[in-house]
Amino acid sequence: MKLGKNIFWRLIYAAFSLNLLMLILSLCASWMNPKYFWPPAFIKLFFFLWLIINVLFLALFIVKKKRIFLMIAAAGILLCFPAFGKIFAFHPFYKATVPEKKLRVMTYNVMGFSWYAKKKDAYMILKNIREQQPDIVCMQEYLARTDDKFHILDSLTNRYGYKYYKEHVIVNSGKFYYFGGAVFSKYPLQNYHGIPFHNSVTNGAFYIDVPMGKDTFRLVNVHFQSFSLKPREYDWESKYQGKTSRYKLIKIALYKMRLAFRKKSFQTEEVKKVLKASPYPVILCGDFNDTPLSYTYSELTEDLDDSYLATGSGLGTTYAGNLPYLRIDYILADKKFRPFNSFVVRKGASDHYPYVCDFELK
Repeated sequence: MKLGKNIFWRLIYAAFSLNLLMLILSLCASWMNPKYFWPPAFIKLFFFLWLIINVLFLALFIVKKKRIFLMIAAAGILLCFPAFGKIFAFHPFYKATVPEKKLRVMTYNVMGFSWYAKKKDAYMILKNIREQQPDIVCMQEYLARTDDKFHILDSLTNRYGYKYYKEHVIVNSGKFYYFGGAVFSKYPLQNYHGIPFHNSVTNGAFYIDVPMGKDTFRLVNVHFQSFSLKPREYDWESKYQGKTSRYKLIKIALYKMRLAFRKKSFQTEEVKKVLKASPYPVILCGDFNDTPLSYTYSELTEDLDDSYLATGSGLGTTYAGNLPYLRIDYILADKKFRPFNSFVVRKGASDHYPYVCDFELK
């Protein structure tokens, strides 16, 4: 009986130690460059899971009065507090004061306007833009048909008032469509430059300068490397699995994720060069395909502020896909900009929700 009890607690301590290691590696992901060591970048995607398990262990150790392990589990939770500051926006007494002049910016991964598969989805995406009335819209996964079948470009430029726009073409079929990113603006745009990601055929970034009165700021639109996972590689019970073994599917998925994290490291370096060379204050919008605990986020927020943390509330989930509670779309801004309001428009159509931030114009 006593031997069985000892074995049980040894297994408990081993499981607790392993989970604590996963939690610590999650916290290390923000400063570990995945180009050199990628596992923390993957492990941090399950940060909430490791945290919840740690809390359950803490409760067990409290009940069983395991003082040393109780203190270790509590220390693990305390180590997470800086991470909470990146993930949660908490402003219980914040009340936005609307200035006389403001700039409303939206970032939106439009998923190719639902890849033109559904006319209803394409129009819903346009409706989301029309209802929020942003002054500038940064789009990722922008897919345009050369015949403008659903009048998307015509609606944005002629009906919605975005007289100025720039399409950043990454993939060009020539005859039927072109794909990449885009900016639609009610203010003039000038000095467009692409930021090529030489290790990707579908992801990229660009910047363009926006003159406003006597001032000018640089707008950067980014779409960092995605995992490119197929449904059968993460939904094992789906009809897509076929005869492929789960082990092989896991192996494929991990390979793709490792490759994506490493590619993203290079892409982050390319964008940072542009930020450091900018003669103007910067607003950076885009789909990072990663969480606030990521190396990419940590690098880009060294000199830019996360507008959602400044004025938002809660988790700010922007991903509408199968993985819940992920904030992967951001608007980062130079410290010279004062955000006073930000929110996520939780309406479907794409696999991302549009994120909006209002800035004060002095």
